[in-house]
Amino acid sequence: MASHALALIGVAAGQSIPSFAPPVAFSAPGASAAVTGDFNGDGRVDIVTANGITTGSHGVSILLSKGNGSFQPARTFSTSTDPTGLAVGDFNRDGKLDVAAINNAANTLSILLGNGDGTLQAAKSIVLDGAPTSIFAADFNADGRKDLVVVMQTSPGVYLDDILISKADGTFTQSTFPAVYGVIVADFNGDKKLDLALYGFPTGACAAIKFGNGDGTFTDSPLPFTLGLPFQVTQAVAGDFNGDGKMDLYGEYVSGAVTRAGFVFSTYTALGNGDGTFAVNSTGLFSAGIGGENLIAGDFNRDGKVDIAGVFPGPAASRLIKPTPANIVKILWGGGDGSFATSFSAPAGPSTGMFTGNPLVRGDFDGNGAIDFAWAAGSGINVIRNANGNPPLLSKLTVGSTFVVGGAATVSATVTIGDPAPAGGAIITLTASDPAAAFFPAGAAVTIPAGATSATFDIATNAVAAPEILTVTASWNGVNQTATFHLDPPFAVSSVTFAPSSLVGLFGGINYSNGTVTLSGPVSDGGAVVSLASSNPLVSVPATVTFAAGSTSALFNATALSNVAADTAVTVSAAFEGASKSGVVTVTAATDSVKITKAEYVVKTGQWRITATDTDATATIWVFNPSGTIIATLVNQGLGQYKGQGTVAAPFTTVVLQSSVGGFTTGPVSQK
Repeated sequence: MASHALALIGVAAGQSIPSFAPPVAFSAPGASAAVTGDFNGDGRVDIVTANGITTGSHGVSILLSKGNGSFQPARTFSTSTDPTGLAVGDFNRDGKLDVAAINNAANTLSILLGNGDGTLQAAKSIVLDGAPTSIFAADFNADGRKDLVVVMQTSPGVYLDDILISKADGTFTQSTFPAVYGVIVADFNGDKKLDLALYGFPTGACAAIKFGNGDGTFTDSPLPFTLGLPFQVTQAVAGDFNGDGKMDLYGEYVSGAVTRAGFVFSTYTALGNGDGTFAVNSTGLFSAGIGGENLIAGDFNRDGKVDIAGVFPGPAASRLIKPTPANIVKILWGGGDGSFATSFSAPAGPSTGMFTGNPLVRGDFDGNGAIDFAWAAGSGINVIRNANGNPPLLSKLTVGSTFVVGGAATVSATVTIGDPAPAGGAIITLTASDPAAAFFPAGAAVTIPAGATSATFDIATNAVAAPEILTVTASWNGVNQTATFHLDPPFAVSSVTFAPSSLVGLFGGINYSNGTVTLSGPVSDGGAVVSLASSNPLVSVPATVTFAAGSTSALFNATALSNVAADTAVTVSAAFEGASKSGVVTVTAATDSVKITKAEYVVKTGQWRITATDTDATATIWVFNPSGTIIATLVNQGLGQYKGQGTVAAPFTTVVLQSSVGGFTTGPVSQK
């Protein structure tokens, strides 16, 4: 059998890349896990949360869908505990969805039967043999009622799986067997009976299949397998990742499972052979997986291939901050052959806690045929709608300028939707945060023509007295997108300054001051060029200095080209569009006296020797040739005595000595 690595391939030609609307939060205090379902029979996808954060509502909350991506206010039903996970299903076969919530701290399971109108009956508690860590609903005995499997921890590193087979009255019969922390429910051998994949065995082969017998009991596979090397898998998901009709596994090792402090990833794929065995590929140490709270599988870009998604809780610097601001939904694109493409991400909104439950769920919350995401974020549910679909959603608003002088420029902007606009086009409403400063000359709406995905429009500006950040908002189909640009008054040169404000005049132009030109406001897009001029050739400045867009200052060098006998003030002017400002830099005279005591040159070898004195015993003395090139630095011997030697190409008949505090002398070099 061919080997299928978890290659990170590029995006295939023609592959649809979805975009997502900004996350929208809906309150459900304490939400730490979520599941979807239709709880009131209206055909829409609702959400139920387990409110496991102790500052929450001590129960489960149902958020009924409005069918447009938004939800009614959460209705909470008490479990008298802080449930950490949940599953939904029709446990009593009355055609109404019920809820099962695990209570880790209480070692109980709460069953809340549904009334079919979005409400739940009073919770009934089932005592468990350990602390429940995860729960899944499935029909293990093919009687049309959903059963449950609950993973329980009985002591550190010791787990049981509790199989709860539902009865007609919504109660359950229970049986347990030794297990591990991870379980996945799927048909791994193609016999139409649901099996269990267990992962996380501490020694030996880390994973095994328990084949379902179709009656709620299971038979151990004779062939356990190693799913993760060099590290055991900490989370996994099943799906047909290579399109052969057989169930596969994808798993990740994620370090720092609770604190998310480390986040070293190791990713694994196990392609199913259809008989409960797998061709396993372990990539070793790797960092391109999801690395999040839980994994879900689905075709998120509608290319017919199964992808993988999860919530990644922010960059390392912010993982332990509450609230965490930089959470993202990450997606690995399925290649259809067991490989996955480089990850895609979209903002997931802030969270107020860190969880190890199953916070991320999927569903078509707005009924447009594209899969959306929602996740339990502590204080509620963040809904991230897929901009693809029919009708699509507004996915992006961009402006073509960043810094604009009010009244001097028109800004071009573009609105984009996730899929081609429907018949009649998409009419996008436009607003500006300051209508007196910016407006839309073609009207406060722009139409994306039918079949197109974008349209451009202009934003005209008026003069402003003070800088402001202008926000443009585009709205359509319940989604708002915003973009900003800086709107500034006309700018002019406001000052020219120098640091230091004076400098010693030195031979050879080796001393300079840092000049700064400051403007009255930020430069608009395209930048600006300001002209410079010096009143005295003693000080050299560049002809121009360039400002980047958005900047208010620029630097240049003012270089003193020679010594001066007396302090000399030089004016440097900066001019822009007919207006100018100036500043003064002073070139100072020497404060010491340098004298050559010996200078000789051996023509045959090119070797020179020089001795000198300086009235400032702390000065540095440089050796120049007459053209102004430094050839050496003399060694300070103390008490104002200096000497040095070296080689230089002939002829060397005249030498110049220049001290760091201005002293200057020139003299002949004796030839030998």
